[in-house]
This record gives sequence, C-alpha cells and structure tokens, in this order.
Amino acid sequence: MNRPASYYRIYLLTVCKEAAQAAPDGETGPEPSQDSGWRFFLEDPRTGQRRGFTNAVDLVAILLTELGHGHEL
Repeated sequence: MNRPASYYRIYLLTVCKEAAQAAPDGETGPEPSQDSGWRFFLEDPRTGQRRGFTNAVDLVAILLTELGHGHEL
C-alpha cells in the first residue's frame, strides 16, 4: 500500500516485570496490586524517543493521545 506516513505509527513496546522487593527481615511485602512491578517502555524507532510507564493505563492514554483520540478511557 502506498499510504502517507501520517497513516501509521511504529512503536517498539518493551514489557518487563521487576523482581519483588524483599522486606528487611527477608519476608516479601503485601501482595502487590495488579500493575505493581510491571514496567512498560515505548520507543519511537524513527526518533529514538523512549518513554517509561509504571502502569498500563498511562501507556494506553499516551497511545490514544499520540493517535489523536485524546483520553477516551
């Protein structure tokens, strides 16, 4: 397809889970929330701009904004 560049975006999404932090006495803390411990990184390969997020809601909000949909969550 021959579409102008404005019709598509390319992003590299990296998702990683951080190791649980142990309490000083060696016990693990309380059960983490659903998004706790997950990290999201969104990179634009054209510009090299990389942004980090600590939850999926913020990640999706930025994607919606980038695509011109505003915050429709």
